[in-house]
Amino acid sequence: MIRHSRRCFRALRGVVLFFFLSPILSSLELSLSVMKRGAMINPYDEVPYDNYALLHTHPNRMAVLARFFGMKPAPVEKCRVLELGCGNGANIIPMAYGLPDSEFMGIDLAGRPIEQGQAIIEELGLKNITLRQLDILDFPADAGVFDYIISYGIYSWVPANVRDRILEISKQHLAAQGVAFVSYNTYPGWHLRRMVREMMEYHIDPAAEPAARMQQAKAVVQFLLDSVSDDEGYQSYLKQELKQVIKRTPATLYHDDLSPINDPVYFHQFVGHAAQYGLQYLADSDFFVALDVPLSAEMQSTLEELKTDIIRREQYLDFLRCRRFRQTLLCHGNLILDRNVDPASLDGFHFLSLSKAGVPNPSLDPGTVVEFCGERGARLSTGHPVAKAALQLLFENWPRALRFHEVLAAVHERLATLPQPVAAEFRADRQALGELLMSAYGAGLLEVLVHVPRFALESSKRPVASPLARIQLRSGNRVTSLLHTTLDIQDTLAQALLLLLDGTHDRAAIVDELCRLIESGKASLKQGGQAVRGEADTRRLIVEQLEGALSNIARIPLLVA
Repeated sequence: MIRHSRRCFRALRGVVLFFFLSPILSSLELSLSVMKRGAMINPYDEVPYDNYALLHTHPNRMAVLARFFGMKPAPVEKCRVLELGCGNGANIIPMAYGLPDSEFMGIDLAGRPIEQGQAIIEELGLKNITLRQLDILDFPADAGVFDYIISYGIYSWVPANVRDRILEISKQHLAAQGVAFVSYNTYPGWHLRRMVREMMEYHIDPAAEPAARMQQAKAVVQFLLDSVSDDEGYQSYLKQELKQVIKRTPATLYHDDLSPINDPVYFHQFVGHAAQYGLQYLADSDFFVALDVPLSAEMQSTLEELKTDIIRREQYLDFLRCRRFRQTLLCHGNLILDRNVDPASLDGFHFLSLSKAGVPNPSLDPGTVVEFCGERGARLSTGHPVAKAALQLLFENWPRALRFHEVLAAVHERLATLPQPVAAEFRADRQALGELLMSAYGAGLLEVLVHVPRFALESSKRPVASPLARIQLRSGNRVTSLLHTTLDIQDTLAQALLLLLDGTHDRAAIVDELCRLIESGKASLKQGGQAVRGEADTRRLIVEQLEGALSNIARIPLLVA
């Protein structure tokens, strides 16, 4: 049997560019983009928000789920995409770069982020994207039809008339087979977070400058955290919430917890609101939310009775999970959806690993249970030979995505190494493999794609890293991979290496430049935890490790073809 569990998971893989560097990649928390009408100073001009690429908003993810449930969405390679509240374009610009034959439009009320995004677009020379400083309420009627509409981090943070307008735009400007993405805070989980929000509101001076308000909020949270015990009950819940607040970045604290408006809703209330505008619930962008999850036999039986009433079923699951945030996909209400996903009909989809086995070269013996782990608690334990063979195969091929028939053929080949009676019992037929892959997708251990992004798996004589990533590195540590994931590159030597990969430097030139950087004291080189000193040792070590570093950059992936 397969047991799977996960929380919110993003496709992010940590890779070390040099063995002597600390790990440079880390998963990043969700970003918010809020627009408020009529403010003298827009809060996002006042306190810039750190926008990131959001995998769950990518047309690839929306198209996969739409196809799962019987829709025929526009091809990702040639579509129109609108993002409401795009900020500086950190989410939509990478999409436009990776999908040159598609058209993108982003709007945001804050002027400074839009200017920043426009500068990046101009430097990249992109002709398929437009960013505009514009109020959602003033969205033009002649903007046309979009195949995918994104509204991330707005719905819960704006007045009621703006929430109405978001759904109105999603109805009026969505293609017949289009998909709209809307994220929002939900009850019952947000009751716990609201409790701490109200404590901070009570303590802070609303007339103070933003920096002072954030300092006051963190101060009262730390005071409360130092005062509560580890006892069960109220203080235990309070302590967990306070710890989460302490970890938040200043921008998240200011624009989320201290936002003048933050109105969570129950899931069924959001769906009811969408229905008023002729939109219906398609799925959540987290696929595991749309499928069954491990529960007691009694609860499974009760939920089975609600299988034809998906809204009530999802609401009861939210009650059980104490869910506080949703990323919901909507489509036109007149569409007839087929929620019976056929695991045997997965041709045309590609599968990408997000996990690895807890042990190297896991045994395919059905008596050996192997755990596959991903980011943020995603895991699956199984002794099923087909599952183990498929997941290990995909892991070994990262970051290459494989078609269903490729996975099926390779699993057949691996199972042939088992003793004949076992191989005969665990045949990798289409139905069995499909069910296992869907379970792994639901557990957050692999990604399903309808479009495979282009990137290089091997470095050329003069390697080229993503131009977008190199632009991003000039102003910060965070870059967007060619799989639309966000990477955090902290080490200055790793940053320098990526910046050198502009197609003009061969291996010798790269080594020379890195040596100069180290000699200048702007970066350091370590081996076994000790700083490497001396020009000869520095050059020797860089030469020895360069190919491995380039290979790892390709696997992130950040090398362009």
